[in-house]
Formats: sequence, structure tokens, C-alpha cells
Amino acid sequence: MVDSFETKVCPYCAESIKAAAVVCRFCSRELEGDKPKSNEPKSHEVVTEKVKCKTCNKRILPSTASKHHGNCARCDQYLKKIETFKFYFALSTIVALAILLYLLFFTSDEPQQTRSINSLPKVKNSTSEEIKSNTEVGNYSGTAGYYLLEDDARPIATAALIKDKPDSLINSLKHGCRVITARYNNSSSLTARSKELYRKTKAVCDTY
Repeated sequence: MVDSFETKVCPYCAESIKAAAVVCRFCSRELEGDKPKSNEPKSHEVVTEKVKCKTCNKRILPSTASKHHGNCARCDQYLKKIETFKFYFALSTIVALAILLYLLFFTSDEPQQTRSINSLPKVKNSTSEEIKSNTEVGNYSGTAGYYLLEDDARPIATAALIKDKPDSLINSLKHGCRVITARYNNSSSLTARSKELYRKTKAVCDTY
């Protein structure tokens, strides 16, 4: 116990004051050596250091960050809305693509292919005598012959674009190729355009 008659010197005004004094009676300054330090936590106090929100850098309690995936409540709610929007947008895109693919491959392609097949001139399988008779109808000589060759080659070029060809179509194509070849060989005075068109048509015919 400090004797009431003991004194000490105030570190601020240098006056003599009681040793037990915590405030100088002359300058009214607090004597730091005699009072508990404010930066030392009391035994019953729990110091909680705040952390930063991952999105907005706002300082929040660790419990809040743990509850909202490292974010403050407002940022966590905002991010959830964005994720929900992304999910529904992706879902709607997938549905739209599925509908588009269905329309393209199951409703459009098959009828178009059928129409292309039906639009071709139907030529029955012919004997060599019938082919010879057909070639006598006309040939590919001169300018007029080019247009006749063009008419004969058009069905073959159209059919070549069809992926899945029925047997009846393939047989018709083979017959058409034989007719064109016979007429071409029996022609004279062929133009350059006729020769080029026949070359392209023969390249298609050679695949059958």
C-alpha cells in the first residue's frame, strides 16, 4: 500500500503530487503510468477482427462472411441473382437450339429431299436398243446441242446433292448417264461449253 504522504513528480508540469494520484491536481493531466492501458483488452471482452468482402471489400464480421461465402449479405444476394439469370438464360438457349435442330432435321430436310427426288424426271430402266433410239432423237452438236446437254445433265447434278438415294433413283441416274454418254459420242461440232459440261457430268456419273 502506498503511503499517503509519499509524493511523486508530475511528468507534464513537474509539480509534486501524491504518489497514488492518477490525475495531476495542477495540470489536470492523466498519469498514464497509474491507469490501465486502453489497448489491453479486458479479460471478459472478446476482440473480433473484421474481414473484407470478396466482392466490394467492405469490412464485415467473419460470421457474416462465413454465412455468405466470403461476401457481405448484399453482394451475396446480388451474385445469387446473377447466377439464377445465367441458369435460366442457358436453359432457354438449349431449348431454343433443340427446337431449331428439330425443325431443320426432322421437318425440313426430309420433305425437301422427297420433293427433290419427286421432281426428277422418272426414266425407266431401258435396254441398249432403247438407249440407241433415244440418242437418235438429238445430239449435242453446235450451240443448240449445249442446251440439250444442259437439260439432260440437270437431273444428274440435282440427284448428286441427295445424300440417301433410293435404288430406283440410282438406276434412273445410271440410265441418264448412259444416254448422255451415247449422245455425246455421236455428236460433232461440240462447243467448248458442251465439252466442259460433259466433263463435269461424267465425273458425277463415274461415282455410280
